[in-house]
Amino acid sequence: MLHFGPQLAHSLVQNIGGKAPRSDLDKLSEPLKKLIVQHVHASKWLEAALNDESFPSEKVLPNDKALFVKKLVSLRGAKATNQVVRDFWLACRGSSFAYVS
Repeated sequence: MLHFGPQLAHSLVQNIGGKAPRSDLDKLSEPLKKLIVQHVHASKWLEAALNDESFPSEKVLPNDKALFVKKLVSLRGAKATNQVVRDFWLACRGSSFAYVS
């Protein structure tokens, strides 16, 4: 896991950062939850992936990214993680992708 964990975090962040379609977000949340719950270095890996120059969105600020990681870690795999992921994806994609309620 020490070898593949950073790569997994990078892949998840790329997709959650705007590359994935909205319909895949719940599926992406599951490995993210397990990564956070099962590995102590997950938050460091996620922060590194969010701050990488290849991050797909310029619409979120560094403090938004840090807050995203803090929320994920504090939820520790709870169901509300899915909503946090959707909200972050929406912030990365922009308002043109807003959910209709």
